Amino acid sequence: MKIYNQCSDEPIKIPGKIQNFSLLIGLDENFCIQFYSQNVLDLFQIDTISLGSPIQNYEAIVEFLVNADVYKKCMAKDTSVSSQLSLINILESQYYLTIKFHAPYYFLELEKSYNVDYSTEMQFIDFESYSQLSEESLVWNKLAKDICEYIDYDRVMIYQFLEDGSGKVVAESVKNNMEGFLNLHYPEDDIPKQARELYLTKTRRIFSDVDAETIPIISNIENLDLSNADARAMSPIHGQYLRNAGVKSSFSTSIIVNGKLWGLVTCQNTLSKHVDLRNRIKAEIVTKWAAKVYSNILSAEIVNFSIEIDQKISELKERLSMSSVLTEGIIENLNNFAQLADADGIAFVIGDEVFAYGNTPPKSLALKIVEHYKTNVQNNDKVIYDESFAKSYPEMMQGDTSFAGLAIAQINKELQKHIIWFRKEFKETIHWAGNPQKHYDIILKDGQQEMEISPRKSFKVFIEESKGKSKIWTEKYRTTITKLLTLIFEISYDHYTKIKQLNDDLVALNEELDSFSYTISHDLGTPLTVMKLNLQMLGRKLLDGGTKENAQKIDNVLEQINNMENLMRDVLNLSRAKSVELGLVNVKMKPLIDRIVDETQIVYGNKNTSIQIKNCIDITADQTFAYQVFLNLISNAIKYSSKEDFPIIKIDSETNDDYVIYKISDNGIGIPETEKSQMFKIFKRMDNAKSFYGNGVGLNIVYRIMERLQGKIDYENHYDSKGVTFTIQFKK
Repeated sequence: MKIYNQCSDEPIKIPGKIQNFSLLIGLDENFCIQFYSQNVLDLFQIDTISLGSPIQNYEAIVEFLVNADVYKKCMAKDTSVSSQLSLINILESQYYLTIKFHAPYYFLELEKSYNVDYSTEMQFIDFESYSQLSEESLVWNKLAKDICEYIDYDRVMIYQFLEDGSGKVVAESVKNNMEGFLNLHYPEDDIPKQARELYLTKTRRIFSDVDAETIPIISNIENLDLSNADARAMSPIHGQYLRNAGVKSSFSTSIIVNGKLWGLVTCQNTLSKHVDLRNRIKAEIVTKWAAKVYSNILSAEIVNFSIEIDQKISELKERLSMSSVLTEGIIENLNNFAQLADADGIAFVIGDEVFAYGNTPPKSLALKIVEHYKTNVQNNDKVIYDESFAKSYPEMMQGDTSFAGLAIAQINKELQKHIIWFRKEFKETIHWAGNPQKHYDIILKDGQQEMEISPRKSFKVFIEESKGKSKIWTEKYRTTITKLLTLIFEISYDHYTKIKQLNDDLVALNEELDSFSYTISHDLGTPLTVMKLNLQMLGRKLLDGGTKENAQKIDNVLEQINNMENLMRDVLNLSRAKSVELGLVNVKMKPLIDRIVDETQIVYGNKNTSIQIKNCIDITADQTFAYQVFLNLISNAIKYSSKEDFPIIKIDSETNDDYVIYKISDNGIGIPETEKSQMFKIFKRMDNAKSFYGNGVGLNIVYRIMERLQGKIDYENHYDSKGVTFTIQFKK
């Protein structure tokens, strides 16, 4: 009997319908109507719309849209329209008009504006208080509480995607005796791959009423992609999932950290409930702010861990260097190689010889594992991590339970040298929100019975004892293993070429970063935190005592401490730009640029700022590095033009035979010609930029990243007007 995985196979991008709180009109690039929702006819009292005809033919529609700023920009083919909305009057009601361009169509959405009673301006949320939080859990607990109070849903969960694909509720706020799901786990299938991809690009989603009638889309376009429509109809499977959970309305915003989908703010209500569009946007802004604060905390933890590991590896390097033969040095220090990787045991395999330390399987089994690795891994320079190796290969293990997971790497192909790190079984009690096993319904399809995977019907706590797996090889220990392997390559005669290249890179990097980065990140991190706390308490006491002048001095000192912390983060980004392994992918530039523009305007934007986004050609690059490049250049453009009466930022791209070329222009302060040779050096700031906050690290980060991507960066002043244009070229 065929098994049909309805959840993962469901075409959620092309439902052919929208929810009933919205109206949709789709125009092509010639502004001809190519699709529309059925309720457009009712609102504008039109008998019919002829697909393919210009929207200007329908005066009953255009008369309400023509004065809206977003509509004017749409008619001018201004793609920056995607990040804006207008409030317009239609008959006796107010509607939000949003227009998004998703080639080759403009999506015009109309959504009624409601006068809501709850926190419409979100004044009670103290953004600055997030920045003062020093623990991850505090950030998520505050976010859950603030969002719950703001949108007034019965349950708000902070849902984190774990490294194995499953999810966990890490923070929660509930009302009205709603059942809590805190610390419960959810299987990966609850949010399938195609849904996660949408959450990364469409970061805000609401289902006002799971039982409401949907509105059909009238169109001749086959498989019309509605990904960019706010009111895209809900998946019937997801609707049933929510009903099974006892709720009728849901709202979510995506938590994106370093360009990756970290988790979701998931809000549920027992009754149907709509959240006004403006308030949904504001809830999304709060979520982005919390994600930034979390990212900063995470970066600080990584810096501290990296400094500690680097110190221990440096000590190990000294011990290895004292050995006349590297192999002997490794064997003598196997305990250090194991402890640094948080492994229970380690085996160093040279041909048919096995040298072991700690909790390891018999030597004969270690040799079989190496043969398995050589046979099944095409790229033998790659480190393989497996938390359930013993469980996956029971025949090879022959009942051996001395370990569950491993990491294996080849360090010399010619001499057949391999290192295997072993981890014991990690027994864990997992509390699931319902039985995680797939649920099947037998259906009749084309005359044949099929087993269809259906939404879970119960969320009653299901307890599972996890067996046969080790602890997950987290990113920090994967990085540690990479550093250990690099250490071996550095001092190995067999890898002299690699040593020379690594040393050249390290010398160049260390000249600029080593002493400064270490001092800032390690020696100043904790004292700065202590200073801030004490100064904040002293400032409050001075205010209570009436000495406001002294309190102001305290605030000035706190501001300088914050500047130092920002400098620490920038130095960390500089180090990552030089050392992090590249993961080249096809980067979708339009959503990335839109997200950066939205975030940067909150911090630096002048209310009169005009940001003109034209062509956004996708590039091949590392996702995180691409984000860092455009974040620095766009935020600089907005910041250094923010004191103009009418700042203008232009972003456009084109291609030639070899490169995708982006240009980012502004009408700001420009760059003195005398300082051109110094612009990309670390800590270099222009004389005319001293009135703006900065530390001279951002452009150096961009320069190093473009070098690593084998791209180019340059700029030119606007000699006939104010401002500057930066040009960056990415290899095709």
